[in-house]
Amino acid sequence: MFWKLWKYELKCSYRSYLFTYAILLLSALFFSTRSSDIIMMIVSLLFTIMLFVVFILTFVMIIRTYQQSMFTKAGYLTMTLPTSSKMILLVKILNSALWFILSMIVIVLAGVLLAYKAGGFTLSELFDAFGKVFQQMDFNFLMNIIMVLIGTIESVAMVYFVMNVTHTNYIRRHRGIIAVLLFFAITIVISLFNNYVIGIDSVSVLFGGGEMNIVSSNASQYISMVEDAILMVAFYFGSVYILDHKLELE
Repeated sequence: MFWKLWKYELKCSYRSYLFTYAILLLSALFFSTRSSDIIMMIVSLLFTIMLFVVFILTFVMIIRTYQQSMFTKAGYLTMTLPTSSKMILLVKILNSALWFILSMIVIVLAGVLLAYKAGGFTLSELFDAFGKVFQQMDFNFLMNIIMVLIGTIESVAMVYFVMNVTHTNYIRRHRGIIAVLLFFAITIVISLFNNYVIGIDSVSVLFGGGEMNIVSSNASQYISMVEDAILMVAFYFGSVYILDHKLELE
Protein backbone atom coordinates (compact mmCIF):
# COMPACT_ATOMS: atom_id res chain seq x y z
CA MET A 1 0.00 0.00 0.00
CA PHE A 2 2.92 2.33 0.74
CA TRP A 3 4.25 2.21 -2.82
CA LYS A 4 0.77 2.59 -4.31
CA LEU A 5 0.20 5.73 -2.24
CA TRP A 6 3.60 7.16 -3.15
CA LYS A 7 3.05 6.39 -6.83
CA TYR A 8 -0.26 8.25 -6.63
CA GLU A 9 1.40 11.23 -4.89
CA LEU A 10 4.09 11.41 -7.56
CA LYS A 11 1.50 11.16 -10.31
CA CYS A 12 -0.46 14.06 -8.85
CA SER A 13 2.52 16.35 -8.30
CA TYR A 14 5.20 15.71 -10.91
CA ARG A 15 3.82 17.92 -13.69
CA SER A 16 4.16 21.21 -11.80
CA TYR A 17 7.67 20.42 -10.58
CA LEU A 18 9.01 19.14 -13.91
CA PHE A 19 7.61 22.16 -15.75
CA THR A 20 9.42 24.48 -13.32
CA TYR A 21 12.66 22.49 -13.59
CA ALA A 22 12.50 22.52 -17.40
CA ILE A 23 12.14 26.31 -17.54
CA LEU A 24 15.07 26.83 -15.18
CA LEU A 25 17.44 24.40 -16.91
CA LEU A 26 16.54 25.63 -20.40
CA SER A 27 17.15 29.21 -19.28
CA ALA A 28 20.62 28.24 -18.08
CA LEU A 29 21.32 26.14 -21.16
CA PHE A 30 20.46 28.88 -23.65
CA PHE A 31 22.23 31.62 -21.72
CA SER A 32 24.27 33.59 -24.25
CA THR A 33 27.69 35.13 -23.61
CA ARG A 34 27.71 37.08 -26.86
CA SER A 35 25.56 39.91 -25.54
CA SER A 36 26.89 43.17 -24.13
CA ASP A 37 28.06 43.38 -20.54
CA ILE A 38 24.96 45.28 -19.45
CA ILE A 39 22.61 42.74 -21.02
CA MET A 40 24.59 39.87 -19.48
CA MET A 41 24.38 41.56 -16.09
CA ILE A 42 20.62 41.94 -16.43
CA VAL A 43 20.19 38.34 -17.59
CA SER A 44 22.37 37.08 -14.71
CA LEU A 45 20.28 39.07 -12.24
CA LEU A 46 17.06 37.70 -13.71
CA PHE A 47 18.45 34.17 -13.56
CA THR A 48 19.41 34.63 -9.91
CA ILE A 49 15.90 35.84 -9.17
CA MET A 50 14.58 32.79 -11.01
CA LEU A 51 16.58 30.52 -8.70
CA PHE A 52 14.89 32.05 -5.66
CA VAL A 53 11.52 31.82 -7.41
CA VAL A 54 12.02 28.08 -7.98
CA PHE A 55 12.87 27.65 -4.29
CA ILE A 56 9.77 29.60 -3.22
CA LEU A 57 7.53 27.82 -5.74
CA THR A 58 8.72 24.47 -4.39
CA PHE A 59 7.79 25.55 -0.88
CA VAL A 60 4.41 26.88 -2.05
CA MET A 61 3.61 23.72 -4.01
CA ILE A 62 4.46 21.55 -1.00
CA ILE A 63 2.00 23.51 1.14
CA ARG A 64 -0.64 23.76 -1.58
CA THR A 65 -0.59 20.03 -2.34
CA TYR A 66 -1.05 19.12 1.32
CA GLN A 67 -3.72 21.78 1.80
CA GLN A 68 -5.80 20.56 -1.13
CA SER A 69 -5.47 16.85 -0.40
CA MET A 70 -6.10 17.04 3.35
CA PHE A 71 -8.28 20.02 4.26
CA THR A 72 -10.62 20.55 1.30
CA LYS A 73 -13.35 18.24 -0.03
CA ALA A 74 -10.60 15.94 -1.30
CA GLY A 75 -9.65 15.42 2.35
CA TYR A 76 -12.79 13.36 2.91
CA LEU A 77 -11.63 10.97 0.20
CA THR A 78 -8.06 10.94 1.52
CA MET A 79 -9.12 10.06 5.05
CA THR A 80 -11.36 7.21 3.83
CA LEU A 81 -8.55 5.41 2.01
CA PRO A 82 -8.08 1.80 3.20
CA THR A 83 -4.92 2.62 5.13
CA SER A 84 -3.88 4.37 8.32
CA SER A 85 -3.28 8.07 8.79
CA LYS A 86 0.32 7.15 9.69
CA MET A 87 0.87 5.74 6.22
CA ILE A 88 -0.86 8.65 4.46
CA LEU A 89 1.18 11.23 6.36
CA LEU A 90 4.46 9.34 5.92
CA VAL A 91 4.00 9.18 2.15
CA LYS A 92 3.15 12.87 1.92
CA ILE A 93 6.15 13.90 4.02
CA LEU A 94 8.61 11.73 2.08
CA ASN A 95 7.16 12.84 -1.26
CA SER A 96 7.49 16.53 -0.38
CA ALA A 97 11.01 16.00 0.99
CA LEU A 98 11.95 14.24 -2.25
CA TRP A 99 10.72 17.15 -4.39
CA PHE A 100 12.50 19.67 -2.18
CA ILE A 101 15.81 17.82 -2.49
CA LEU A 102 15.34 17.46 -6.25
CA SER A 103 14.64 21.19 -6.48
CA MET A 104 17.91 21.96 -4.71
CA ILE A 105 19.78 19.59 -7.06
CA VAL A 106 18.21 21.27 -10.10
CA ILE A 107 19.14 24.71 -8.76
CA VAL A 108 22.76 23.60 -8.31
CA LEU A 109 22.77 22.02 -11.77
CA ALA A 110 21.38 25.21 -13.30
CA GLY A 111 24.12 27.18 -11.55
CA VAL A 112 26.76 24.83 -12.96
CA LEU A 113 25.31 25.23 -16.47
CA LEU A 114 25.34 29.00 -16.09
CA ALA A 115 28.96 28.93 -14.92
CA TYR A 116 29.83 26.71 -17.87
CA LYS A 117 28.19 29.12 -20.34
CA ALA A 118 29.40 32.37 -18.78
CA GLY A 119 32.82 31.35 -17.49
CA GLY A 120 34.14 29.72 -20.61
CA PHE A 121 34.81 26.40 -18.90
CA THR A 122 35.11 23.27 -20.99
CA LEU A 123 33.17 20.10 -20.29
CA SER A 124 36.40 18.29 -19.41
CA GLU A 125 37.20 20.94 -16.78
CA LEU A 126 33.73 20.57 -15.28
CA PHE A 127 34.04 16.78 -15.17
CA ASP A 128 37.49 17.10 -13.57
CA ALA A 129 36.04 19.40 -10.92
CA PHE A 130 33.23 16.94 -10.16
CA GLY A 131 35.77 14.12 -10.06
CA LYS A 132 37.81 15.95 -7.42
CA VAL A 133 34.67 16.50 -5.36
CA PHE A 134 33.83 12.78 -5.45
CA GLN A 135 37.42 11.88 -4.55
CA GLN A 136 37.21 14.00 -1.42
CA MET A 137 34.07 12.28 -0.18
CA ASP A 138 34.67 10.80 3.26
CA PHE A 139 32.70 9.80 6.35
CA ASN A 140 32.03 13.42 7.29
CA PHE A 141 30.66 14.11 3.82
CA LEU A 142 28.33 11.12 4.15
CA MET A 143 27.19 12.36 7.56
CA ASN A 144 26.46 15.77 6.06
CA ILE A 145 24.28 14.12 3.41
CA ILE A 146 22.39 12.17 6.08
CA MET A 147 22.03 15.33 8.14
CA VAL A 148 20.54 17.22 5.19
CA LEU A 149 18.10 14.37 4.52
CA ILE A 150 16.97 14.22 8.15
CA GLY A 151 16.77 18.01 8.36
CA THR A 152 14.67 18.20 5.19
CA ILE A 153 12.23 15.53 6.38
CA GLU A 154 12.02 17.21 9.79
CA SER A 155 11.30 20.55 8.17
CA VAL A 156 8.49 19.13 6.04
CA ALA A 157 7.09 17.29 9.07
CA MET A 158 7.06 20.56 11.00
CA VAL A 159 5.26 22.40 8.19
CA TYR A 160 2.57 19.74 8.11
CA PHE A 161 2.33 19.67 11.91
CA VAL A 162 1.69 23.43 11.97
CA MET A 163 -0.90 23.09 9.21
CA ASN A 164 -2.62 20.26 11.08
CA VAL A 165 -2.68 22.22 14.34
CA THR A 166 -4.40 25.14 12.63
CA HIS A 167 -7.08 22.82 11.21
CA THR A 168 -8.49 21.66 14.52
CA ASN A 169 -11.71 22.78 16.15
CA TYR A 170 -9.68 25.02 18.46
CA ILE A 171 -8.75 27.34 15.58
CA ARG A 172 -11.57 28.36 13.28
CA ARG A 173 -10.49 31.78 12.01
CA HIS A 174 -7.30 33.36 10.62
CA ARG A 175 -5.70 29.95 10.19
CA GLY A 176 -3.08 31.16 7.72
CA ILE A 177 -1.83 33.95 9.99
CA ILE A 178 -1.82 31.68 13.03
CA ALA A 179 0.12 29.03 11.09
CA VAL A 180 2.82 31.54 10.14
CA LEU A 181 3.09 32.83 13.72
CA LEU A 182 3.21 29.29 15.10
CA PHE A 183 5.92 28.34 12.63
CA PHE A 184 8.14 31.26 13.66
CA ALA A 185 7.44 30.62 17.34
CA ILE A 186 8.53 26.98 17.11
CA THR A 187 11.59 27.93 15.04
CA ILE A 188 12.66 30.55 17.60
CA VAL A 189 12.20 28.10 20.48
CA ILE A 190 14.33 25.49 18.69
CA SER A 191 17.02 28.06 17.93
CA LEU A 192 17.12 29.29 21.54
CA PHE A 193 17.26 25.70 22.79
CA ASN A 194 20.24 25.01 20.50
CA ASN A 195 22.15 28.14 21.47
CA TYR A 196 21.54 28.30 25.23
CA VAL A 197 20.73 24.75 26.36
CA ILE A 198 22.68 22.43 24.07
CA GLY A 199 25.29 25.06 23.25
CA ILE A 200 25.30 24.63 19.48
CA ASP A 201 26.43 27.84 17.83
CA SER A 202 24.61 27.36 14.54
CA VAL A 203 23.37 29.17 11.50
CA SER A 204 19.70 28.40 10.98
CA VAL A 205 18.55 27.82 7.44
CA LEU A 206 14.78 28.13 7.36
CA PHE A 207 12.68 26.04 5.09
CA GLY A 208 8.96 26.12 5.63
CA GLY A 209 9.38 24.79 9.12
CA GLY A 210 12.20 23.68 11.34
CA GLU A 211 15.85 24.41 10.75
CA MET A 212 18.84 22.62 9.34
CA ASN A 213 21.87 23.58 11.42
CA ILE A 214 25.20 24.30 9.78
CA VAL A 215 27.73 23.39 12.45
CA SER A 216 31.49 23.20 12.57
CA SER A 217 32.45 20.42 14.98
CA ASN A 218 31.62 16.74 14.54
CA ALA A 219 30.15 16.54 18.05
CA SER A 220 27.80 19.43 17.39
CA GLN A 221 26.91 17.91 14.05
CA TYR A 222 25.89 14.61 15.63
CA ILE A 223 23.93 16.35 18.39
CA SER A 224 22.11 18.47 15.82
CA MET A 225 21.32 15.40 13.72
CA VAL A 226 19.90 13.54 16.72
CA GLU A 227 17.86 16.59 17.66
CA ASP A 228 16.43 16.85 14.14
CA ALA A 229 15.56 13.15 14.22
CA ILE A 230 13.75 13.55 17.57
CA LEU A 231 11.85 16.59 16.31
CA MET A 232 10.99 14.76 13.11
CA VAL A 233 9.42 11.90 15.06
CA ALA A 234 7.65 14.29 17.44
CA PHE A 235 6.13 16.36 14.62
CA TYR A 236 5.13 13.19 12.77
CA PHE A 237 3.30 11.54 15.66
CA GLY A 238 1.83 14.87 16.73
CA SER A 239 0.31 15.19 13.27
CA VAL A 240 -0.91 11.60 13.36
CA TYR A 241 -2.73 12.26 16.64
CA ILE A 242 -4.37 15.39 15.20
CA LEU A 243 -5.43 13.58 12.03
CA ASP A 244 -6.96 10.74 14.04
CA HIS A 245 -8.67 12.76 16.78
CA LYS A 246 -8.75 16.52 16.20
CA LEU A 247 -8.83 17.21 12.45
CA GLU A 248 -11.54 19.53 11.16
CA LEU A 249 -11.99 19.62 7.39
CA GLU A 250 -13.13 22.74 5.59
